[in-house]
Amino acid sequence: MLLAAWLRTWLWRVDDWSAVLLERSAALRAEQPVDGGKLLDVARALEYVEPDRRHALDAYLAAWTAAQARDALGAARRLAREVRRVADVAQLAMLELERTRDPAHAWTAAAAWIDAGEPALAARALARGRPDDPRVASARAAIDGAIADPRAEVARWREQGAMTTGAAAAAALLHAARLARLTGLGDDVHARLLRAAFDQAPADDEVAQRVEDLLVARGDPDELLTFYKLRLAACAAPRAWADTVRAAATRLIVDGGAPGLGLRLVRRGLDRAYEAGLVDVPGHLASWTLLLRHARQARATRELMPLVVQALGLPLGDDDRLWIARVGLEIAWKDAGDYDVARPYAAVVVDLVPDHPDVRDFVGDAIEHTSPGVDIQFDDDAPLAMSLVYLDEHEERAIEPLPAPAKAAAPAKAAMARAEAIAAEAPFEPPALEPPPAPPALEPPPAPVEAAPLAPAPAAAPPPDPVPAKPAWLSRRTAEMAALGQEAVAQTTEAAAPLPAAAPAPTPSPPPPPSPSPTPSPIPTPTPSPSPIPPPSPIPPPSPPPSPSPSPIPPPPPPPSRPVIRPVIPQSAQAALKGITARIAALQPPPGPATARERAPRIVIPVDVTVELPDGSVRAAVARDISTTGLFLLLRGALAEDAEVGLDLELPTGDGLAVTRHKVWARVVRKASDGYGLELIDPAPDLIEVIAALAR
Repeated sequence: MLLAAWLRTWLWRVDDWSAVLLERSAALRAEQPVDGGKLLDVARALEYVEPDRRHALDAYLAAWTAAQARDALGAARRLAREVRRVADVAQLAMLELERTRDPAHAWTAAAAWIDAGEPALAARALARGRPDDPRVASARAAIDGAIADPRAEVARWREQGAMTTGAAAAAALLHAARLARLTGLGDDVHARLLRAAFDQAPADDEVAQRVEDLLVARGDPDELLTFYKLRLAACAAPRAWADTVRAAATRLIVDGGAPGLGLRLVRRGLDRAYEAGLVDVPGHLASWTLLLRHARQARATRELMPLVVQALGLPLGDDDRLWIARVGLEIAWKDAGDYDVARPYAAVVVDLVPDHPDVRDFVGDAIEHTSPGVDIQFDDDAPLAMSLVYLDEHEERAIEPLPAPAKAAAPAKAAMARAEAIAAEAPFEPPALEPPPAPPALEPPPAPVEAAPLAPAPAAAPPPDPVPAKPAWLSRRTAEMAALGQEAVAQTTEAAAPLPAAAPAPTPSPPPPPSPSPTPSPIPTPTPSPSPIPPPSPIPPPSPPPSPSPSPIPPPPPPPSRPVIRPVIPQSAQAALKGITARIAALQPPPGPATARERAPRIVIPVDVTVELPDGSVRAAVARDISTTGLFLLLRGALAEDAEVGLDLELPTGDGLAVTRHKVWARVVRKASDGYGLELIDPAPDLIEVIAALAR
């Protein structure tokens, strides 16, 4: 996934990408005229980031209406089928019929209305279908009541399916199931025919969706799990497997069918995709969003760190890499308070957005945490990068006390304010909207500029002290790195790193003659002149002499693939940052308090639970974690301490797609803002055995 450059302006600095994209989608649809191109960009991003794909569908539909974009129409048809928006499926098929004059689209619309139980609307679409299509003729006869023996007609299509195999057999059996519904033969006949069609072609999306709808409506988890196993077994390619898992899990979570199973499917889908080395996973960040939302609610974000490490070990695109690195930074810093583990994630973020506000806050917090009372001074040259390098070099150091006159109120906050001012002077913009500024070449340097300004000459002697008045917290090595980057940052950006050879620089010998201008330019500008005095001696170009009126500044190079973000990090600091980012690691389990009593190990895994409350009512909930002695139940309600409740647990076993069901009573022993801690009452031995197996 590659976000449009203008969207990166909005997204790369905010926490909730879904919220910003939904806001932009609503704003663009309200504008007149509607910008269909931008809406298409937002729709693609929503499909990748937002779990509920109905929002992406709405954006695609608006983009099609505004700009008639073929990409928008095709994506809208695909998403309308996935999210079961039958009216949109039918209307989009009729749009294709008007555009292509292909009667096959009329059958697509009619089939959607039949599956939705709307025969009258299906009849309108069938009127424009192909007359010689036997499916059209039999469906119209069934709707009009013109079939004398419905069972015989359904049996005829069933026998036609039995004469072949694969997709052809599945198509005949699916039509037989639709005829059974139209002629009122009963739900059992309809369900058996659908299952027979699925057995013939489990990889067929249309057949699989009909069977999934049937099983979700029935609410039988055993049948649903068997269906998902067969569906996934039919996916040969890892990418198709990951997309199938994502679609199934999203429906179970968003629609509330079985959120515990859905969350386990999401995690397994990402694990398998990363093991296969996939970097273009469908709905990648949408899957992460589902996991992160639950982990925050369950206060179990630490459990995501191994997945974060696994993801950042792959060559992900910049958008994915930034999003996941920010998740790692948030968990390690805010949730675990581990500054050492958090630094590599901050370095990944800074590598992409050198003045990111999250890293600004982290640097201020880390320096206050490790060196309270130290005055922080940020230079204009990539302050966050240099601060991360400093923190990485000085994990254990003596804190230099400040002199009395240097006392300032909240020095870390003052440094953060200065960093914000720097960011305001050089805001983040993608190169498509704002070309990189030209190098400041019209003012003479105080000394002759070397031919390669980005690095010091190898044989040059080190200066006595490049930073005479360095801040108290800055080590000599870090100060030297900052000084080496000063001249380079002043003359270059990521988009215009050293000057082209076509623009020669003056040499120190022989000295140039006096110029009539009081402010000579360091880049000579040839102009026609009758004077016999030659211009200053430049480096001889390999080409013939320039024409009388060339441009003094060469045109800028084409924009890079990644947006140019300022302030630019000096190359010396960049190399140190790479060393930090190479140390991405997961968090270590927190040590328990010395006074804590020994208890059974806690297994953090989402488990679907049906709760029978003391008043006799039944509620569906998810267990955050479980052990052989108890569990924590995510449940809103009013349970009193010591209250006893009945539980139906669906514990994963084997390959993770199978579950075993156990009934047990539990007592409320702890009440929290998001749920209840329960103690199991006399659990059966087989339940203890299954829970213990999960811990292994």
